Amino acid sequence: MDRYEVRRLADHSRNLASPHREQPAGNAIAPRHLRDVRTLLKALGIRVLVIDPWNEIEHARKREESTHEYIGRAIRMLKRFGRRYEVAVIVLAHPTKDVYERGKLRTATLYDIDGSAHWFNKPDHGLVIERDPIKAETMVHISKVRFEQTGYRGAIRMSFDSETQQFSQLQETQGELAYE
Repeated sequence: MDRYEVRRLADHSRNLASPHREQPAGNAIAPRHLRDVRTLLKALGIRVLVIDPWNEIEHARKREESTHEYIGRAIRMLKRFGRRYEVAVIVLAHPTKDVYERGKLRTATLYDIDGSAHWFNKPDHGLVIERDPIKAETMVHISKVRFEQTGYRGAIRMSFDSETQQFSQLQETQGELAYE
């Protein structure tokens, strides 16, 4: 593959989720996109695939498939893809809207993501990012860890330095949350 072809695929992959690109109505992720990503993995040695945001990519939902069924199938397909090509797959999905409980805003959970409880049930790891614009702080909640040897549940309080474009941890240790 020549440099021109790699560049074309890289540009194409950036445009898959472009909000300016018309998406098909009501449609797992279009297979041609994963073929393009596979080609880029081999050509550029990419080790992490980030899909951001989930709701802006082109999907290929079957006509008879419910949203719940489709999301389960798509997550299985992405996990299989990650294992096969030894690449970390990260999907950024947003809750349907701000989440309230008894009239008070609460931290969203993986169950609050639009479409399906699969967002909690299927991934090996699940994070919830909560930003507080008033305090200029961000909480990273590690909400799901499937395998004990790969980490533990907890939360990390961080601040963002706009000059360096980096986050820094605000407390020395993170609290471990008990498994439910």
